[in-house]
Amino acid sequence: MGDKHIDWPAEIAADWWKLDLAPDEFSKDKEVVLSAIKQDGLALRHASEELCNDWSIVAEAVCRDGEALKFASPEMQKDLKLATWAMGLSATPQPPPGPVITGPDDQEIEVNISELTGPDYSEFNEMATSRMPQPNVLRHVSEEIRSQDSEFMLTAIKFKWLAADYVVPPLRESKKFWRQVIQQDDETGWIAFGNYAPVTVREDSAIMLMAIKADPLALRFAGPGLRQSKDFIMEAIRVDWRALRAAPEEFRADTDILLEASMQDLGALDFAAGDVGKFAIEAVRPQIERKVQKSQEWTGL
Repeated sequence: MGDKHIDWPAEIAADWWKLDLAPDEFSKDKEVVLSAIKQDGLALRHASEELCNDWSIVAEAVCRDGEALKFASPEMQKDLKLATWAMGLSATPQPPPGPVITGPDDQEIEVNISELTGPDYSEFNEMATSRMPQPNVLRHVSEEIRSQDSEFMLTAIKFKWLAADYVVPPLRESKKFWRQVIQQDDETGWIAFGNYAPVTVREDSAIMLMAIKADPLALRFAGPGLRQSKDFIMEAIRVDWRALRAAPEEFRADTDILLEASMQDLGALDFAAGDVGKFAIEAVRPQIERKVQKSQEWTGL
């Protein structure tokens, strides 16, 4: 049976992958392509160049499978709503029910809320958020967004901290941006920062101390210059003695640092380094006892 005898729209409506086998004219047919995409968003790969630049077609595709963004036109990859849906997030809040107002002759009139707030994207939002999140599709989002739009990238990182891997310069080199990453989520912000911020940013003592305040183990992500600085290690210990666990061995055998840590919690001495640490413990213990005794004397006054 020749191709001319095949009912391609019906075949594609039943099995989306047949769009790849059909004559080129069907990859340009919006209704046919849409019937394929409604089965699998990745059917967008078989759509014509024109339809890959059609917002409504791309929206239908990425809401079903974020990886479809890979096949969208460069222009569509710059669209923030499409990028948000591709990740599996809601792009806009659903509009509230329209208010009812009283018109002439006391007639009740419902206001069309979309005229005030814009189109209703609730269907797209629902599709996008009903599937597994796909933060890795950020690699298909335009570099323009990933290099300049801090609000979008902060939202992505708060959603899944691994999204920080897709931030590119100049945003990736921005100290302000990484401070915001840490501040917006105490639980995972410091992890995103530690794993993906460039060394030049992780050499900033103020930002590192902010991360250490969120979690003392963040000290292990400090730049090499800071990790070799006794002054900085001391500052980190003052923020939280538990940072001692992530300090280089030489500082875990330093009596000054051990004294500072153990004055917060004697358990800090458990992290003193090796044999040197044992001697350090003995050196530190009398100083601790004297400080504790002095503190008790002041308390008794």
